Amino acid sequence: MISFKQRASLSELMDNPAGDRELLDRTLDQLHVVNMFFSRNRYCTKKLLIPHMLRQQRKSFTVCDIGAGACDFGLWLSGYAIRHGLRVHMYCVDNDIRVVEHARIKCRKNDLVTIIHDSALNLASFAFKPDYIFSNHFIHHLSDTDLVKLFELIDMHASYGYVINDLKRSPISWTAFYLFGIVFLHKSFSLTDGLISIRRGFTEEELSGLLAKAGVADARIENKWPGRLIISKLR
Repeated sequence: MISFKQRASLSELMDNPAGDRELLDRTLDQLHVVNMFFSRNRYCTKKLLIPHMLRQQRKSFTVCDIGAGACDFGLWLSGYAIRHGLRVHMYCVDNDIRVVEHARIKCRKNDLVTIIHDSALNLASFAFKPDYIFSNHFIHHLSDTDLVKLFELIDMHASYGYVINDLKRSPISWTAFYLFGIVFLHKSFSLTDGLISIRRGFTEEELSGLLAKAGVADARIENKWPGRLIISKLR
């Protein structure tokens, strides 16, 4: 019987540096579809990021996407912002060189997306100053200790604020993703890793406690269908 009372400590297959490269590439491509339909990234952009940008006295911004994976969100956001009269330069950060190589191929024709191979925990030493920081399905990869450190860094270095979108841990989320995955996610790590990710996810109370340990005040946590917890703080 799977327990959802506490965060699991299992490792995801795609995080194994010795894992099959073809399966990894297919996983990254499939995550584009998963994100488009389930992640609520576009909700975060349309309801939070873009309206906040439009209220500022400027038209050009930098957004740091930490744990960016194949950068499908960065590619989409840079184009979506243009339709609102904004120029958004995406700095997409990932610490897995295999993922970075995959992303650089996908983004090679977009001069508004820069791929950076680094750890999000090195945020203080990045060569650019982010106006906004964004992450999707990233923080569940971290231990609670590293997550407290990351929250401290994000709160300190995001000039205009941040949006952190991740997984709510629940048997309903796990079962729904399992049913979706056995139909649509084949020949990749997507199904296995997605189920592990949900078990590594959070409850609203856990995130609230970790933000408090990081000394972060006034951050908002939204509970959104399907199985999302969205932290936002826009200044």
